Amino acid sequence: MLDPDPVSRWSMADAAHALERLHDQHRTVGTLPEPAPAVSLPDAESPESRRRRWPLVAALVVLLLLAAAAIGLLQRRDDEPTASPDPREPRSSTSTEPTPEPTPTSTATVTETATESATDPEPEPAPAAGSAEEAVATYYGLLPEDTEGAWAYLGEGARADAGGYDDFAGFWQTISDVSVEGTDVDGDTVTVELVYNGGESETRQLQVTESGDGWIISDDLGPV
Repeated sequence: MLDPDPVSRWSMADAAHALERLHDQHRTVGTLPEPAPAVSLPDAESPESRRRRWPLVAALVVLLLLAAAAIGLLQRRDDEPTASPDPREPRSSTSTEPTPEPTPTSTATVTETATESATDPEPEPAPAAGSAEEAVATYYGLLPEDTEGAWAYLGEGARADAGGYDDFAGFWQTISDVSVEGTDVDGDTVTVELVYNGGESETRQLQVTESGDGWIISDDLGPV
């Protein structure tokens, strides 16, 4: 192939034929290609394996049947109507009677009475007829029972001295009896001798004011 002489040089076909012969001479049996491995098919299921599987299948079927029976029982209980109580049966003794509510009339009466008792009577002073001494004697003659009547003989100054009607009435509730033992007048001041509870004496001065045809006690000057 490397001969410089073109005549004696191998052609390409001669060279290929020579190489093919050399390759055939050196080929051996061990160099032949190995056959592809055979594909193994799965073994068929054995009868013993099938016998072991049957108990599991039977247990699963039993569990499914029990679950279906339980669901049916629950649905049946829900569909049953609730029994209504028999009206002929006596009611339980624990039931309580409803407490009657107070009537509006009684509440209004109590409220009105309490309001009237807390309100001081404030009538206009009513002059006592006669002389100033007679007016003072008439005033004490109403006490201690008729505090409202005696309060009408007091002017604004005397009422303020008494601390209002509640204090006035409260004081005379502590006195069981009062009597006038004597009176003396000096201008517009009347001095009166008083005896409380049948034995307790006091001399007191009251200022009087002429009003219309009579007199009112305008101020209580206190004991002397």
